[in-house]
Amino acid sequence: MPRRLLLRSVKQGLSTGLGERLGPCSAMAGAGPLTSVQPADRIGSNEHSVRERLAGQVAGEYVH
Repeated sequence: MPRRLLLRSVKQGLSTGLGERLGPCSAMAGAGPLTSVQPADRIGSNEHSVRERLAGQVAGEYVH
């Protein structure tokens, strides 16, 4: 595996792990379509960081 892909995979894995621990995943569970503002408000987080984390998870096909 090329180094670039390995680093991307590690970054995505860490992002997914943080998402599970910090709450955006649980804040979105069963809620239907949401903007990044809504889970950020639910967990008391910065909307920008939630949006960036979710963008990575969409790219990795973890969320749709």
